[in-house]
Amino acid sequence: VAAALLPGAFLAGAQWGLGGIAAVWLIGRPAIIMPQQLYYALRDADARLVDYARALWPATSSTAVMAAAVLGTRALLDDIASPAALAASVLAGAAAYAATLGLLHPARIRAARAFVRQATL
Repeated sequence: VAAALLPGAFLAGAQWGLGGIAAVWLIGRPAIIMPQQLYYALRDADARLVDYARALWPATSSTAVMAAAVLGTRALLDDIASPAALAASVLAGAAAYAATLGLLHPARIRAARAFVRQATL
């Protein structure tokens, strides 16, 4: 499938130069390859797509809140020197991620702690 679709996509992307070709590679190839890889991984693990999505939900939701916090911090600190704004954005993002994970997904934190304790024994 990739061999059939990517050459045409590269030709279409070439109108924007090397950047267009790179964008096709960065976006097109994973879009073509990942569904097949996901299918085989789920089949081999005897899992369903909903199980996979459920496992990713804590990280996905925490990342979305973190991104909103970082973008909000950057918008609020638009006129502050960039090293200070960067530090504030990093701290806001880390705090938002940790808070979301702790408040919405405490079972995931407990499971991670149990895993680390078991691995260090």
